Amino acid sequence: MKLFHLFKKKEPNLIQSYCEIKKQCQFQIVFSSILLINFFILQYSVPISLVILGSLTSSREQLALFLQRTSTPSEDTQKTELDETLAKKEAEILLGKIIFVFGIITILLGVINNTVRPAENYDTSAKFNSKFSQFKRDLDLQVLHKGGLQNKLNNTDEFKLICLFMMKKSDELTKLINEYNEARSLSPRAANIQVLNNQEDKDELKSTNSTSGELFDSAISNNATINHSNSNNHK
Repeated sequence: MKLFHLFKKKEPNLIQSYCEIKKQCQFQIVFSSILLINFFILQYSVPISLVILGSLTSSREQLALFLQRTSTPSEDTQKTELDETLAKKEAEILLGKIIFVFGIITILLGVINNTVRPAENYDTSAKFNSKFSQFKRDLDLQVLHKGGLQNKLNNTDEFKLICLFMMKKSDELTKLINEYNEARSLSPRAANIQVLNNQEDKDELKSTNSTSGELFDSAISNNATINHSNSNNHK
């Protein structure tokens, strides 16, 4: 019997439903905040990488001297010069590798920026992060306004109203999450196609209206001509 009670599901209550809604809202706040930070860093990564790459390329000789190993002085002048030449070549090779790596990183960041569009996605994440935070605050204030969730007796009008309120807030949160997902999945190309389709619909509507207006004007003129001829025949 004890084992049966362990596996028996508890009947859901208002506080549990409230905590689940708030937990889901908090997850969306944290998720949008993480994306917000990533998009903020990503949209400035390419300019910073280009500045670093340009600085490395323009000051290549000075950096090569900085990275060059200092050779120990020796009595043999020829050997000292050879060591300095080898150290200079090693420094130039090392600097060339660093510049190559930064060039690859810059190219990858540029491709990612063109694909992800961090500036647009940053604005989307910031907007919906504010919406989810406002939803969380409004939920707490509305629950307090209704007198809290404790001491609500089942099968009473007050309990039923609270249940309807929780269902409404859950539906609003689901719609807000769906709007956020659609806004994140809508690429700039899809947005441009949607704008073009809307423009085509407007142009088609204008042409239809103009055609209808021309037909209406021609019908009026034809009717006026017929009436004028009929009046002349009666005379």
